[in-house]
Amino acid sequence: KNYNYNKIGEFTLKSNEDSNFTERELKSIDTDKECKYFKIKCCKCYMNKLNVFNQICIMNISCFGNIVGYEDEYISGLRNINPSEAILMDRMLNRKSSIISPTSGSLGNPYNTFVSSKRQYSLHNIESSVEIFDDKILALSKAKNSAVEAENYIEAEKLKQIVMKIEKLKIHIQKLENKK
Repeated sequence: KNYNYNKIGEFTLKSNEDSNFTERELKSIDTDKECKYFKIKCCKCYMNKLNVFNQICIMNISCFGNIVGYEDEYISGLRNINPSEAILMDRMLNRKSSIISPTSGSLGNPYNTFVSSKRQYSLHNIESSVEIFDDKILALSKAKNSAVEAENYIEAEKLKQIVMKIEKLKIHIQKLENKK
């Protein structure tokens, strides 16, 4: 199929000469566009003696947003968790790279959904990153407690594992931010 893409933004990376090409650069881009597909186009890289083949490496791309038409009750007891967080939790539990279909509530084809990228937070500084993690940990802890009260110990254990992983991730992000 042939798709027409509209440009929704651009960003540049620094040449990294001041660190002798040893540092990695973290970028966070926010956009309020809705899309079904997106494409990242790498135009050119900086020339240096260590990169004679003009190589570029993208380590991680994280898309945050909401699936339009998603049912709120994917995971019982999580009323204040938005759909993108439910997808994250599902991926952490099942280690699958697909996303949740808005019609069936099960794992499905990611191309059948529209994603709206309106975010609640911005990752421009360490305080907002910590705030994001603290909010998620609090919401997941409440959901875990309600699962224990409902005697759903399997779900409570899964939520406990997710909280522990998020806490480790929070510490790792703080270390990266401090190093940056």
